[in-house]
Amino acid sequence: MGIFAAIFVVLLLAACASTATPVAQNPTALPPTATATEIITAAASNTPTTMPPTDTPMPTATAVPPTPSPVPPTATPTIAATDTPLPTDTPVPPDMFAPAAPALVIDHRSVDKFSRIPDEYIQAAREIRWLHRGASVGVNIAATINQNGSRAASGLNCLPWTDLGAPPDGGRPKSCGCPQGDLPTRWQNICRNQTNFLPMDAKYTRDNWQFEVHPYRIVTDNLQEIRNMNPGWRKKTNYFIQRVDTLGPNELFEFVSYQMGYVEGPSINKHFFTDTDDVFRADGSLNYDDPQPGVANLEALDAAHPEFQIIWFTSAQARQVQFDTDGMPHVQVFNDRLREYAETHGKILFDLADIESHLPDGTPCYGIDVNGAPVQVITVCDEYVDEKVSGHLNAFGSNRVAQAVWVMMAQLAGWDGE
Repeated sequence: MGIFAAIFVVLLLAACASTATPVAQNPTALPPTATATEIITAAASNTPTTMPPTDTPMPTATAVPPTPSPVPPTATPTIAATDTPLPTDTPVPPDMFAPAAPALVIDHRSVDKFSRIPDEYIQAAREIRWLHRGASVGVNIAATINQNGSRAASGLNCLPWTDLGAPPDGGRPKSCGCPQGDLPTRWQNICRNQTNFLPMDAKYTRDNWQFEVHPYRIVTDNLQEIRNMNPGWRKKTNYFIQRVDTLGPNELFEFVSYQMGYVEGPSINKHFFTDTDDVFRADGSLNYDDPQPGVANLEALDAAHPEFQIIWFTSAQARQVQFDTDGMPHVQVFNDRLREYAETHGKILFDLADIESHLPDGTPCYGIDVNGAPVQVITVCDEYVDEKVSGHLNAFGSNRVAQAVWVMMAQLAGWDGE
């Protein structure tokens, strides 16, 4: 090397030595092998913690609950104690029109069951205590009222006689069998086979079944008493409610009932199923003078006396059909509405009208109008009455109704009807 080159190298090294600044040791300096976590941690230590303002909130992580440990199969869950009482249902007052059980309906199809009633249910039915109120047809079921006003055995009173005998007399009262004399065709057919009047038995006594007539007024007419068992549907209902609501301490009936007749006016359909006013007096007692009594009054009577049940009866019918001002056969309309009510509300229904209006083979019978012309309205069969326009039951009609009564009572005693 020349002298000038050596001098240049010496001068350069001196200049570098005079200008160098020592570098301080960085405590956060990362080793050459730093991990990603270490890098993020180091960056956070040199970054301001105050974030710039923003309108958008930063998302936060959702905590994942830990997986619960399985409960052993034998563990018994416990309910944590609480000072807050559990809510209870608000008591709802019972609906007095709500059905308590399916309806029991006795109709013309029930009559054929009479001969199948087991003896034990005959005996059980005899023990039932029953009060029934009716008018002339109601009496027909138990005893016939003759044209002169006298009464002869019929219906339920005929069944205990055992000596049927040959027609027309037989061993039983004449009113229990076929009529005497020249018989119309319908009676010839009925009496040809006495099975229409089944041989009876003393077991069909009914000492615990009490039949009454509706209260009647006595009017003096040429010194003769005229008895009226038909004071109208309103009074029949009110009188029945009063009678049953004031039973004496020894009158322990299990079932009570009453029935309407074909003499009721058309107003029954305007009020019996709808009017609910005047059911109670101001003191809360049952009102025996409700001007428009009906189903609400009977439901109130039933609710007030859980010791007995009401048997509902359809109305008796007449051969001559009466029409209201709207051209509707009001007795049949009443019966149809009562059937619907009984079925909907789970009642015991003795469908007297249906039994009266069907022959033993199930054929329905149709009536006549005020001019004697046939009408397509089902009503009491001509075979069951000896009158042209009315509906008092003869021996054949009352016998069939009486058999249906026994079927009903046996079923109320527990028989399934099969």
